[in-house]
Amino acid sequence: MNLIFHTCTYIHTKINKENVVCG
Repeated sequence: MNLIFHTCTYIHTKINKENVVCG
């Protein structure tokens, strides 16, 4: 669900609990 981040991809990874990727 992208509520705040529209152009950014919010990914949950085991290494990084919160990872935001903007491309």
